[in-house]
Amino acid sequence: MPFDYDYHSLIKQILVHGDNIKNERTGVVCKTLYHARVCCDLREGIPTVNTRKLYPKSAAAELAWTLLGTQETEFIKKYSKMWSKFEDEPGRIIPAYGWRWRKHFGRDQLLGAINALKLDSSNRQVCVTAWDPTTDGLDSIGRYKNVPCPLGFMLNITADNKLNMSVIMRSSDVIVGLPYDIMMYSMLCKLIANELKISAGCLTFFLNNVHIYEPYLKEADAMVWRHRMHIPPLYVPQGFNIGDWDVNKVTKCPDAFVEYVTEVAKKDEYPPIIKFEVIE
Repeated sequence: MPFDYDYHSLIKQILVHGDNIKNERTGVVCKTLYHARVCCDLREGIPTVNTRKLYPKSAAAELAWTLLGTQETEFIKKYSKMWSKFEDEPGRIIPAYGWRWRKHFGRDQLLGAINALKLDSSNRQVCVTAWDPTTDGLDSIGRYKNVPCPLGFMLNITADNKLNMSVIMRSSDVIVGLPYDIMMYSMLCKLIANELKISAGCLTFFLNNVHIYEPYLKEADAMVWRHRMHIPPLYVPQGFNIGDWDVNKVTKCPDAFVEYVTEVAKKDEYPPIIKFEVIE
């Protein structure tokens, strides 16, 4: 099933069947659903949506920053001011995803995952985690400003030599965040596939808590309505590919990768009409 259909169907399910839950941390009511799944076929390129404006450059910058494996925010703040409010110390996010992937647990999980699949394409233990149970969640809520929403991801190589990725999300803001998460992990899957010299296959997101914040309910309804009625899209889908970039190349030349994605991603033909912002 096409990603676009899957994504808008999820929004509709939340609007129709979601519970009204007031999130105590943010103080905002959310339409909330539990235990959802979204799938993407990566053979067609990086999936995007056509009912809201997206900026592939932002997803590429976040991915490049993550691959650098650092807690420092200097790189990502060149491309997005959002991360300043998540700093635990000036210029530093302690539980940064890339740091967790590449350094925090005393091993480079990402490099280990690539090498494990090179040695054994049938390996079923290729898991990369960003969640540290010694410090995250439970009785440590509030310790950090931004604990990982994507707990981690798993990789498998199929019988026809395609790389599949599964991402586990504990919490997903379906309107603001999920389209960017889909773009970022789609690019990551393709980068890893290029390292392995195979093609990317399917990306699946397993979503524990999916929600739409109350301020965006009208916009969400409009997105579903346009999609269901087959009205011409507000925005031209920005389908694009990442060429021969791989994890090693991005790590060495992160700015060049962001520039590349900026160039190959198609430009929207319409001005933005809705400004979506992360609700903290």
